[in-house]
Amino acid sequence: MMAAQDDKAPFDDSNKHLWHFGGITRSETDNLLIQKRPGTFLVRDSRTCPGDSVLCVSENSKVSHYIITRKADQFVIGDQIFSTLPDILNFYRGHYLDTTVLVEPCPKNRMVQPPPQLPVSSPPLNERKPPTPNPDVPPVTPIPPPAIVSNAERFRVKYDFSSEDADDLPAQKNEILTLINRDEADWWTMRNSRGQEGQFPVPWMEAQLPVEPPPEVYRTVTSYGRATQRRIPNAYDTTQLKFERGDIVKIIKQHMSGYWEGELVKDGTQGFFPFTFVELLPPEEADRIGQNASQNGMEGNNSLLN
Repeated sequence: MMAAQDDKAPFDDSNKHLWHFGGITRSETDNLLIQKRPGTFLVRDSRTCPGDSVLCVSENSKVSHYIITRKADQFVIGDQIFSTLPDILNFYRGHYLDTTVLVEPCPKNRMVQPPPQLPVSSPPLNERKPPTPNPDVPPVTPIPPPAIVSNAERFRVKYDFSSEDADDLPAQKNEILTLINRDEADWWTMRNSRGQEGQFPVPWMEAQLPVEPPPEVYRTVTSYGRATQRRIPNAYDTTQLKFERGDIVKIIKQHMSGYWEGELVKDGTQGFFPFTFVELLPPEEADRIGQNASQNGMEGNNSLLN
């Protein structure tokens, strides 16, 4: 999604001193940004992958950490490629990350230092590799997101998992965990049956059939909307729908959570998206598009939940 050109934040993206915070930890970063206004950001060095960086942003009552991978003379974030770090900042002060653009660098005069008696923490979650299971058991290839998606996806734990990191969620073999958020490729936020939440390594789980939401959670519809803004979702979550401004979306289900299920008319791609990103078309125009789509073979795949 692109912000209006005149709305771009006025910070100097070429002044590295303003936004580069060196090798501070994830927890230090969270302390700095968690109470800042949305769009406040900083860039820190990767503590486990020399040469890589992490773009950290306060957005929607959380702190998001976006890995920036250095490849030769290029920088890669999600599916975007840039020549320099300032180019990334310039791009995302005019384009939304998840829920915000970059607004201003985090002030450096309020950095929170960790207590000196604390031991060195584990590598930041977004930069860790999942632990290797018991040596007697072959490592498991990370599983892709299941094809069936609903409001409650469940996974069975394949190996006992324990961790000294307070952000992780310990679990025992065969325990059932519920998916909360696909934070990255190898680590997801999960919840156990006792209501505890934390990070869990994806390779240590196997997919279970999701729990279908009760009938009142969503309603099935067949309507069409036009995207009012560009949407580039989290690259790690393949269930989210990516589209450009002006794209026509066939709306399949309207969830009370505010996330709708839809299908792009131009290529049949399905996924979830916030309802605020589209405007419903008048019935006459929607009927015309529906008839054209039906003739072109785009109809018939009615829902991601089928």
